[in-house]
Amino acid sequence: MTMLDFEKAMRVAELAIKFGEVDRATQHPDGRPESDATHTVMLALLALEAGPPGLDLGELVINAVVHDLVEFDALDTCTARGLSKREREAKEQREAVALAKIKEMGLERLWSRIVRYERQASDEARWIRYVDKICPKLTHLMNRGRALRAIGMTAAEMEQKHAEQGAELAERYPEQEHARALFEAACRACEEQLPAELARSAAPPMDAGELARHIVGEALGIHSDCDPPLQWSELKRCLWAISDLLRSEHWGWRGDGPARRFAAPEPNVPRKLSAASVVNINQRVDVELTEQGLSMWRQYLIDLHGEQEGERLFGEWPKNRSWQLWELMQVFGPHIFNGMGVVPFVRNEVTIHPM
Repeated sequence: MTMLDFEKAMRVAELAIKFGEVDRATQHPDGRPESDATHTVMLALLALEAGPPGLDLGELVINAVVHDLVEFDALDTCTARGLSKREREAKEQREAVALAKIKEMGLERLWSRIVRYERQASDEARWIRYVDKICPKLTHLMNRGRALRAIGMTAAEMEQKHAEQGAELAERYPEQEHARALFEAACRACEEQLPAELARSAAPPMDAGELARHIVGEALGIHSDCDPPLQWSELKRCLWAISDLLRSEHWGWRGDGPARRFAAPEPNVPRKLSAASVVNINQRVDVELTEQGLSMWRQYLIDLHGEQEGERLFGEWPKNRSWQLWELMQVFGPHIFNGMGVVPFVRNEVTIHPM
């Protein structure tokens, strides 16, 4: 392998990571957004297992793998209600820019396969384009219409959109009888199984007690029948808020044996460490980040997760939060040195929680 081959392998790996981090409008059964990677694997497996006789399975799988690859940069667009002319043009422009970036990365083979797929000249590419429209309906069935409820779609609107999309696909791909049969079967299943689920979106909001039980049920993987459905992103924000509140109040496991309990510290417990104190690197510490500290934290997240996901995580995390000591060392240690002009922590202070 030449250095050029290795560099290309690294660019492919970076592309794959970015692609896998793109969330789609569709959802998992537990409310987590489906990723572009999951969707692509689903379509490739459908091609391999359900591809009709006479089509080249290898070509089907290749087309499935590259069909949404431009979304590594263009991101996913929700098309459940269709797109206006302006929205479609904006989507196409984003995808053209992303395709150009793939070529600029020197990934000529991937670029070439995407171009061939978009031309829709082969039966394999046309079958994949058709079946691509079936995958969201399969996820709707698995998540009981959660993603459709999230955008307020009714059963009547869903049925209307199925009819419109079905007519458009049948006109554009009249030869794809096999794919059309799969599409119609998926639409029928949704129209038979989801109307009651979609009607739940009009139910009155939960009171505090019902919401608490629902949060616990979601956290434990128990799907309740409460409304409105709690989205995964909302659950994460809720759990983070609870976690940060408990940390700010210095809750933790206290006592030994049968008396051991999760509780707040006793009042007036001093938090200053004596000279002989032992600190475990897993202990929680509090810091207030300066602007420089926030900049370091933001860059750390971008380096770890990529620009899009890093910016999202940075926006969701509070300025003042608890850390484990080792985590604080890992993030800020490389930037701290004797005589540094601007420090990452307000007053240069770190408050260590009692064990």
